[in-house]
Amino acid sequence: GHGDLNMGFAVTKNKELADAIWAMRRVIGSIPSPMDCFLMKRSIKSLHVRFKQHIQNAMVVAKYLDDHTHVSRVFFQGHQADSQNPVVTPELIKQGLTGIISFHLRGNVNRIKDFLGSLKLVTLSSSIGAMESLICYPATMTHNHLDTGVRNRIGITDSLVRLSVGLEDSSDIIEDLDQALRTAFKRKV
Repeated sequence: GHGDLNMGFAVTKNKELADAIWAMRRVIGSIPSPMDCFLMKRSIKSLHVRFKQHIQNAMVVAKYLDDHTHVSRVFFQGHQADSQNPVVTPELIKQGLTGIISFHLRGNVNRIKDFLGSLKLVTLSSSIGAMESLICYPATMTHNHLDTGVRNRIGITDSLVRLSVGLEDSSDIIEDLDQALRTAFKRKV
C-alpha cells in the first residue's frame, strides 16, 4: 500500500498442500523481519481508508476512460457502480472491487509507448497497489516472457494497458491521462 513492502500469506484446507508450504517456508526462510512487521502494522492501520479512496478514484477514472475516443475497451469491476457519484460501500469491497483498471488503447505499439512516455503524474511500473498511480504495459513488462500468440489468446494484446489508480486527486489523474493521450495521438507515427 505504501510501496515499500511486499508481504502475503497462504491459506489452505488441504493438509498435503499445507505441509508442502510449511516445508518450503522452512527452506527459504520466509519469515518477515522486525522492520517488515513494523511496516505491515503501519500499513494495516490505514488500509481501509486508502482502499476506499483507491476504489473511489478508480470509479471516476474508469468513467473518463470509457468515454475517451482513443480507448476502445475498459475492464473495471466497478462499472456497475455509480461513477458520477462514487460511494464506496462495504458491499462493493466484499465483491472484490479494487483500484485496478485495464484498458485497450486504439493505435499501434508506438502510439501506446508515446502515451506511456508522456505521463507526468502516473508512474510506469510493473508493480500495483501503491499510494501513487502506477501504469503497466503488460506486453513488454509483466508478460513479455510469453509468446505473442499465447498473450493474445489470454487477452494480453499489444493494446492493453493496466492502471493501478492511486490516492491522488482523481482530477489530477485524469488530467495526466488526458494530456498523455492528446500528446500521443497528435504525433505522426
